[in-house]
Amino acid sequence: MTTKISPYASSVHLISPDGKFTANIDGALEHRMGSITFGTLLISNGTSYESCNPVIIWSDDSKYLAAQQLTPYMRLKVLVIAVEEKRYGYAPGYFALLEFHSFSQEKIKGVEFADTTRTSEIEIDVSQVRWK
Repeated sequence: MTTKISPYASSVHLISPDGKFTANIDGALEHRMGSITFGTLLISNGTSYESCNPVIIWSDDSKYLAAQQLTPYMRLKVLVIAVEEKRYGYAPGYFALLEFHSFSQEKIKGVEFADTTRTSEIEIDVSQVRWK
């Protein structure tokens, strides 16, 4: 289990498990009044990604970082970044708000919040990511 990060946070700073990289979001802002926040995700490898929610997670082996990203069509996708290779891709489909619990053996596990009363467990396999 990882430390829970609030989807309403204005910043997050995470060091990769191997200590080689950092991932930061500073100054995240609400998309709409009372909604979750989004900001620019900066990785110490020199890459950046716009419109990311502060709920991010490193893979146990430090190869990947996952985040939720708001698309231009106002939908949420799961962005997966291969950090050393400086490439990224997206898990298939769109999601409601996610809480990431673990990222191990190339599988992201967590919970999706469909609304305030309904949740469902999710598992995303990195092998299904559509790389750019």
